[in-house]
Amino acid sequence: MEELIVFGHNDLDQAGCMLNVEFKFKGIPKKYFHTNYANIEEITDQIIEHRNKNKNKILMITDVSFSDNKESLTRLYNHFEKVYHIDHHMYPDGFWDEFPNMTVVHDKNKSATLLCNEYFQNTGKCDALDNLSKIINAYDIWLKDHKCFPFSQELNKYFWYVGIETFVESVIQNEYVLPDNFIPIIEKIRKEIKEAIENYENKNYIHRSNGISLIFVQDDWFNDVMLREMDKFNAEFVVGLYNWGLVRIRVNQDVTYTEEQINTLRKELTGKADHGHFHAFTYKFKDKPTSNDVMREAKHIVDSIQFIKNMWYIIMDNRILKQSYRGVYGICFKNNVYSIEFNKDVIDIIYDWPNETSMTYVSLYIENQPTSSLHLIDYLKLKKIYVDPLDCILITDENAEIYAEYLIWMMIIKKHIKVFMLY
Repeated sequence: MEELIVFGHNDLDQAGCMLNVEFKFKGIPKKYFHTNYANIEEITDQIIEHRNKNKNKILMITDVSFSDNKESLTRLYNHFEKVYHIDHHMYPDGFWDEFPNMTVVHDKNKSATLLCNEYFQNTGKCDALDNLSKIINAYDIWLKDHKCFPFSQELNKYFWYVGIETFVESVIQNEYVLPDNFIPIIEKIRKEIKEAIENYENKNYIHRSNGISLIFVQDDWFNDVMLREMDKFNAEFVVGLYNWGLVRIRVNQDVTYTEEQINTLRKELTGKADHGHFHAFTYKFKDKPTSNDVMREAKHIVDSIQFIKNMWYIIMDNRILKQSYRGVYGICFKNNVYSIEFNKDVIDIIYDWPNETSMTYVSLYIENQPTSSLHLIDYLKLKKIYVDPLDCILITDENAEIYAEYLIWMMIIKKHIKVFMLY
């Protein structure tokens, strides 16, 4: 029987893919290859070498993003008669157009594990496997409000403790139920995490400022430190820096940042706006960095986050707009917030704005008109739109016309503008 080659990531989501592959293709020999992304080209070479030696025809790729390495996917595609790509990472439009014979299963709103469970039609055939797939899905796409999310954190700890091969083998042998050593291992890990967090605090490995938690990672407990930063310290961004050149960025989902803001940050740091996931991405900034290299990258990250936090906002009150074509607007530029009344001519200029397609509308509701800039900021914070003005002024009806032409001109020349329509 022909051997099936499976190429995947090396994390919990890939373990879930393997469980579903094993359940679907019982009795079929398989050869697994795993990548940590730093070695994706090397693993691609190994797969092609194995294929040339064994004449494999089918390649199944699960939970591997090629948005940063399309060349490797092209090489694999050209060496196999049939390639399946099951993935949930972000890709630019038309990415797979060059691979007409590839079967692509893609949904960025589901984990690769859940995609495999559904695509292989495993759902409903094994309750234990279905439950594991849902738990892994809650972890991998970070469903914080899901009832399984707390347990999924424990499952991920257990996975990294025992390793991917032991995890998959023991779960299959136990009929897709977690083995008996799960609880004692988790209890041991909890103690290690508590000691690790105390060590982080005592040695100042965590730096907090303006909603950013910068962590100089020393061990395998980044996720646990990250959750603590978000839950206890309300961190909007948690950054993990590793001394071997890896960076992990996590964005707090409880804080509203627009797609353009996050994509701007992602592009600045990784070179691509569609790298990784929306609220989480990882990249390597340098091989074998010095301590100075790590500190420079830390500053670059903080500066980049501050930039996207200070992008323009235009706050429009649509209730007045509908009634009289006059509205109260709040403008947030850098660290300044303005409240301004525009007349109908100015509104027409906004609607005739040549870059209208780049505007993003987010519906909000305000019960009462803001009476001052600080009042406006309070409203925005209630709606989880965070601004941090150092200098707030209120532009009154008397001086609005003086500023109107200038502000409209600034709107047109600025690339990063968001429009929030209040109704």
